[in-house]
Amino acid sequence: MKAVATQTSRGRPAPRCIFEQDHPARSRRSHPAGGLAAKTIENLIYRRSGLLDVSGVSSDMRTLRQSRSPEAIALFVYRIVREIGSLAAALGGLDGLVFTAGIGEHDAATRAEVAAGCGWLGLKLDAARNTLGIGRISADGAPVSVWVVPTDEERIIARYTSQALVL
Repeated sequence: MKAVATQTSRGRPAPRCIFEQDHPARSRRSHPAGGLAAKTIENLIYRRSGLLDVSGVSSDMRTLRQSRSPEAIALFVYRIVREIGSLAAALGGLDGLVFTAGIGEHDAATRAEVAAGCGWLGLKLDAARNTLGIGRISADGAPVSVWVVPTDEERIIARYTSQALVL
């Protein structure tokens, strides 16, 4: 499971979390053999990790910004920048970067922090465009084009489902 940390998923969990014996969830839902039950492990990895785990406050970036949870936000941005750097190295550079989904579409501060961390790749945002968060947000003449693209996952799922069912 290699990914950027999200609101509720750590992205790259430590393998030891599966075997952790002193986790608070153990006392509530332990496996008869002494470890955590599979459902508890699944819940920890996919629903109780990420921003929620690191901040101890919330998985919602808006709440974290209001509650001043700099460690969780900094870790989140660091991991995004690290993954972009890794991909850029594998690709030999970047032509463009797209921010999408909840935080990518709606949090100008996170977009600015990520772009600053990737400045060495040529990312430079236009502050006014970034604040608007619609379409191209990169500065004129920037070597890497940066965009905000809205997602509509439910519509895409419905479209493919209807096509598969020939509705």
